Amino acid sequence: MTEFEAACVQRVGQLRTAFIELYDSIGADPTSPQDVARKLRVNKTLAWNVARLLQAADELAAISHVPGASSLEKVIQATAKHGANPEAIAKAKTAVRDFHSMILAHAGDRPTLDLIIDGTSSSSNGRLELSRKLAFRGNSGLYGVQARTKLSTYFLSPSPGDPNRLDIVSIGGYIDFRRLRAGVRWPIFMLRSWGTSKDPLKEPTLDPVEPSESAAGGFPMMPSFARGNVPKISRVVTNEGRNFVLEDGPVGNEGAFDCFWGDIMRAAVPRYAGPEDETGEFGATITAPAETLIMDIIVDQDLEFVLNPEVLVFGHIFAHGQPTGGKDDPSLMPIQEPIRILTGSPPLVNTPGVPNYAKIAAKVYDRMKLNPSRLKGVRMTMEYPPLGANIILRFPLPKAPRKV
Repeated sequence: MTEFEAACVQRVGQLRTAFIELYDSIGADPTSPQDVARKLRVNKTLAWNVARLLQAADELAAISHVPGASSLEKVIQATAKHGANPEAIAKAKTAVRDFHSMILAHAGDRPTLDLIIDGTSSSSNGRLELSRKLAFRGNSGLYGVQARTKLSTYFLSPSPGDPNRLDIVSIGGYIDFRRLRAGVRWPIFMLRSWGTSKDPLKEPTLDPVEPSESAAGGFPMMPSFARGNVPKISRVVTNEGRNFVLEDGPVGNEGAFDCFWGDIMRAAVPRYAGPEDETGEFGATITAPAETLIMDIIVDQDLEFVLNPEVLVFGHIFAHGQPTGGKDDPSLMPIQEPIRILTGSPPLVNTPGVPNYAKIAAKVYDRMKLNPSRLKGVRMTMEYPPLGANIILRFPLPKAPRKV
């Protein structure tokens, strides 16, 4: 624990102890904030925040619930009117003063303190949620675009022509994508492939999931699932890889749209670990501010080794053909999100954030001749994924079975 974290723990612990004693001295139950609000005649939100402060799992988790000094003073004065013990009142006043002195010494102000705590690995949050939410709002305004949901889904199955290699279907999409100012051209999709060895990466052969006019131009759009007036999408080749850029269109809800794309890579990757390639991974590139990222992996039941991936969030998008980072990468962010199992066979992918998702999955099953009853899946959901990040789901590859 750092010196800063130790100071926070000490002062918040002092604050919690003082207010528990203050409540005890008038018979107020901190687990019943509605009763406290009625008894003390204080704002219900204030009573709830104090309750959360006193009941949080640990001191660092409690910091976000600490009301301001003037609000805490209102609680103290209200308890005094109900006959609170003078020593408990004095102790509470001292705890409030010491807490705000700690803020001044270590952070300067409360908003800065909240940002510092947001990034501490020992926080029960520990996923930079506050920082990501603030960044989403700021980036939306700065760059003039935003989306409600970004979808990245990967289907993995043994390749019929070579059981030692795997077919991959990649589905991507933005839901409720809109511009916040006119004249914005934006890379909605970046085509990148990465490797873990120093050998040159072979260019994959891509086959669109749904043939379309845009697919002929290199962008594997799925027009039957689009909604709204999707603008023209232009292909731009850069040193980093291929970008597909949205041209100008209407601002706000008038120009909002859903856009999905999907491609197939047959016999794309090895099924088993090799001398220089012991892991597999799927990645999402965050190319626009989005409220929610949904990453799903759906695999044949013989590929269960994929279903417990490690989540790695890197602060930049790796160039095409370059190896992705490891735990020593300086851009690795301290963000962890849980992986949860998708129930059912086929996996139940339905979510309010992605309309027609089950129909998109069914199209993939039909296109790839997959048996839905053999499929299993997992999901990682991230609120406010960082703009410009590469979010990797990485898993170890099994060793090839011995030949008899």
